Amino acid sequence: MVSAAKSLAVAPKDPPTWQLLANQSKSVSDSIKKLVASIRDKAPGQRECEEAIKKLGQRITELDQAALLALSQNLPPSRDNSLQGFAEQTDSAAAELSDRLELLRSAAKAEAENIGHAVERLVVYCDPLTAGAIGAASNMVHSKQQMLLLDQTKTVIECAQQLLYVTKECGGNPKAVNIHTDVDECVAGTREALAELTATLADLATQAGIVTGLVDTISRAMSRVPDPNTPFQRRSFVTDSTDSFVDYQTRMVASSKEIARLAQEMVSKCSSGNMSSLGNLGSELTRQYTQVAGDCAGAGASSSNPEVAGRLASAVVEL
Repeated sequence: MVSAAKSLAVAPKDPPTWQLLANQSKSVSDSIKKLVASIRDKAPGQRECEEAIKKLGQRITELDQAALLALSQNLPPSRDNSLQGFAEQTDSAAAELSDRLELLRSAAKAEAENIGHAVERLVVYCDPLTAGAIGAASNMVHSKQQMLLLDQTKTVIECAQQLLYVTKECGGNPKAVNIHTDVDECVAGTREALAELTATLADLATQAGIVTGLVDTISRAMSRVPDPNTPFQRRSFVTDSTDSFVDYQTRMVASSKEIARLAQEMVSKCSSGNMSSLGNLGSELTRQYTQVAGDCAGAGASSSNPEVAGRLASAVVEL
């Protein structure tokens, strides 16, 4: 290319030399593109992202196949576990997935060396989540319930897969701020999908008379009430929500009043011997407490007063 340029300096109107320069310029440009692509492919976490994306694609295929069988009422019941066992497996995997989202978010934005580890820690729970959902659906009687559970599980896997695509693109580059917003949106979307799946599992557990799942859900909600002095947790909630302290406070007051009403109604039902509606009341109480715990974390993150945030956290745990 340099030689062609020198020749043009001597004979600037020579067409063959111009053509030679154009061809060589294209070759150099293609080589640079290949080099950049090679560097990107060899960057930390790229291989793990590719493998994880393929693995989640397989889980989506499994869920699609199970949904087709459920739609035609031909999904064979799995005897490896009970409905309760499969539901608890799915719920536990969903909780683990939610807990690992923040690690992947941080790695995707600015910690390239941690992407591979964060991806593996997230994806490892997608297998039990999928298997548990399919197993639970196979032991259900109503096809609508089967389809709801399978569809919501598929949505979770799809959201996680999209997060991996964005993580791969961002690559832990702190300067790629235009992609950081996409990372935040994918994390928020995955959390929302997990919350919907967890709510469905709680409803199914209540309908089946399963109480242990509700107790576990409350215990997990209690454990997630964050220490307001932990910057990592505060940053997580600030990133995911634009609500103000007053917004969180208003919802907490409303949910707390509803919890008090539900608790009183449950006591009344027990006293009168009317036990048939306790399951639904317990499920709603669990949902309200989970809401309070989540809003407490948000209030702590949005409050400028650590003492106020600490009192809120203590009150929610005591509740």
